[in-house]
Amino acid sequence: MLTTRTFLLIVRTCRFAAWIWAACLTLGLSLPCVGVSAQPANTPSILEMPGNVVRVPFTYENGFLVIDLMFERILPLRFILDTGSEYTILTQKAISDLLKLPYDREYQMIGSDMQTIIKALLIRDVSMEIKRMNLLHRDILVTVEDYFQINYFTGSPIHGILGADILHHFVLRINYERHYVEFIKPGSFHPKEDYAEIPLTLHRNKPYLSLSTRIHENTPSTAFKYLLDTGAALPLLLLTNSHPAISLPANVVQGILGVGLGGFLTGAKGRIQQVHMGPFPMNNLVGSFQDISLYPDTTHLQGRQGILGNLVLDRFDLVLDYPRERMLIRPNGDYADPFPIDRSGLFLISSGFDLNTIMVQEVIPGSPAFFADIRPGDIIKSYRRWPVSFFGLDGLTKRFRMEEGKKIHLTIARGRNRLHRSFLLKDYI
Repeated sequence: MLTTRTFLLIVRTCRFAAWIWAACLTLGLSLPCVGVSAQPANTPSILEMPGNVVRVPFTYENGFLVIDLMFERILPLRFILDTGSEYTILTQKAISDLLKLPYDREYQMIGSDMQTIIKALLIRDVSMEIKRMNLLHRDILVTVEDYFQINYFTGSPIHGILGADILHHFVLRINYERHYVEFIKPGSFHPKEDYAEIPLTLHRNKPYLSLSTRIHENTPSTAFKYLLDTGAALPLLLLTNSHPAISLPANVVQGILGVGLGGFLTGAKGRIQQVHMGPFPMNNLVGSFQDISLYPDTTHLQGRQGILGNLVLDRFDLVLDYPRERMLIRPNGDYADPFPIDRSGLFLISSGFDLNTIMVQEVIPGSPAFFADIRPGDIIKSYRRWPVSFFGLDGLTKRFRMEEGKKIHLTIARGRNRLHRSFLLKDYI
């Protein structure tokens, strides 16, 4: 039995873990796919689901879908909904240690930076409750160390990933405008006629799709294979050297693309002319480019050329029909809006005990923030004289995506000094 004293110790440990993590973005970037050297065998699992549909609200935090669940009937946790992760992963081993959950064996995963080897332990017979839906006798992985640094980019504690090993049992309908996901029993799903259908292929329960893509002006479109990744907080990422038609745009900036299992991802950002989501074209996206020639082993990529993330997907009401291997989409009210783009040159992270300190992790050379003499390590204290705690990381980041020419006023702390900095937002890509 979990005593009150032990429960309070867990809470304090989780807060301390958040403080440790809180110094650092899918997939910015999110959680690209995770490769695992061996596959844990699930014990016979039980799904208890009232009715045919369970609607689960999510918070949309800096491009990530975050849901609440009850872990082992006692502990409320927050997990990322991640179609691009093969497994469900608990990322705070302190939780499983204090709950005295037994560990089975060790596995090794390839981090989202495609270099870091991540060690994880198998936990069998775990129970999780999501809204009124009970997932019983599940096998999950727990990382040996705190590799998962997404807290830095969401600005709030994240304890794990809800992966494809669970998601593929359902038809998932994701409503980005109203912030909910429906878990639907496959036999009870009857789609409406106003959806467009895009075929999917599944490998280890992860969904892949082919999209016509044109990177440069006056060049033909090419069909690239993408991993459909709701754990990626970006429009899309292309892997250079994975296809002859993939080359960098003329104007790119180098820097941090995002963060995932294993740490920060680095590469280039540049404009992509057009991507077709079935019959729906999207123009002038800012895409990310990662050079896979730097990495010795890319077999886990399964021949894909890229990742399709939430900042494209959130322009649609979409249905992931795993049993029929298809995605159904229809544009929502955000479909025709210009794609948001950072116009400051700042890459910000949350830090501090409660993740309420906002720190500059990177400044893009030649950007407005660079010429305003804002530096990595600076702490942003206020925006237009309002404390940054009023906006949070997500709110402040959105203000750096406002229209070109908007004036930004910041107060920053650099060591013991308080400095005032101003600049005009500008497209630098």
